[in-house]
Amino acid sequence: MKLILLQGPSHCGKTETFIKLREKIISDFTGTELHFERINNSRDFQSVIKCNNKQIALFSMGDLKGECIKAIFKYLGVDVLVLAENAGFKISLLEEVPLKLSYTEISGEEPPAHVIVKMLKKTTQEEMAKEEDAKVAEILTELRQS
Repeated sequence: MKLILLQGPSHCGKTETFIKLREKIISDFTGTELHFERINNSRDFQSVIKCNNKQIALFSMGDLKGECIKAIFKYLGVDVLVLAENAGFKISLLEEVPLKLSYTEISGEEPPAHVIVKMLKKTTQEEMAKEEDAKVAEILTELRQS
């Protein structure tokens, strides 16, 4: 599994970026959505999309570290997991020693290869939209290489 972390501070547009990313994967990659679920009646969601014989999981709720860790284990069987992560975590998900040990014990494999895509908080709606579009393009490039 390849892990793509979309890292950014609270309210920087991570969820909106995930919404745009999901739409692009389905339309541009002609992906078939196998599962879609809203999280806690919010705009956040989890989704699994099949395209080009690969399964891509999206998990947009990056503000609760425990939920992010659960998502990593839930989607062990997919080819790529794109996961939001709040940049305010004192310890990044990738530095969580218990997570690494548990992953190796459960999957029998080393923790996944990863890519970090960083978002910056913008002040205007126009700047935020440009940042979101740029990050969608960056993640789509990673998906094409996977």
